Amino acid sequence: MTLGKLATDSTDHIVTPAELAGTPLPLLLEVWHLHLSALVASAPSPAELLPDGWRRGHALDALALGEAIVESVRAGRWATAVDALTEGASVADVAKAMGLEAAEVACEISYWARAQCMVDLMTQLRCIEIITMLLADRDGAR
Repeated sequence: MTLGKLATDSTDHIVTPAELAGTPLPLLLEVWHLHLSALVASAPSPAELLPDGWRRGHALDALALGEAIVESVRAGRWATAVDALTEGASVADVAKAMGLEAAEVACEISYWARAQCMVDLMTQLRCIEIITMLLADRDGAR
């Protein structure tokens, strides 16, 4: 994704959040804020005439950027949850921070770790370490 595609004065509007995949989160946040600011600053007034579709384009861009931001943050959540566990947080602590149930967090982390291992993004040893942490937490050994 190029900055040109994200520019707030562009007539080439974003169609889907998928077009933003891989865009760094700071850039997504910056451009999302610019589009929202353009919408607020351009609230219709009788004295102003804006090009047809201008506000619609900014609204659609802000929506797509917002969804891409959510996806970007959600994509890293299980790795961050594992970081918290590794540093001594309990599954219950992680669940509370995420607004989830402990059983759901343990299940999702286990699934995530196995999936990472299957596509060679994590070693089998690290996957076993994570599962062991989850089991120890469940059994009260942590």
